[in-house]
Amino acid sequence: MKLRALLTALLIVLDAGPSHAQLRQRDWELVRTQGMMRMVLVTKAKERDRSVYQDAIRSLCTPGQYCWVLFWSSRASVPSRIPMSDAQARAQVASYTHNPATGLDEFLMTCRIEKDPSKCFGWP
Repeated sequence: MKLRALLTALLIVLDAGPSHAQLRQRDWELVRTQGMMRMVLVTKAKERDRSVYQDAIRSLCTPGQYCWVLFWSSRASVPSRIPMSDAQARAQVASYTHNPATGLDEFLMTCRIEKDPSKCFGWP
């Protein structure tokens, strides 16, 4: 009887709601992949939250392998193909590139969000 009560309590706790990882993934979505490039939508409300990007990068990139992830906060701006338009490029909010062959590991945000010019990109 005690075992049944313990199992019931455990099931209630487990069913209490989505895990932290599941909640995090709601803040971003892999929209499409083209070649080695991944195009990700980040919710507008979280576009300044670096942990959302880190979560997407950890989920999408395999350690030790080349990884290229581009981020937008507007679904309409995520390109359906490459090359992307100037408007789509301007709407991009972040990018991540990891190249183990060269040692490059770079996360940049749009200068609209990140004010340090060594850590941002922008379009005139």
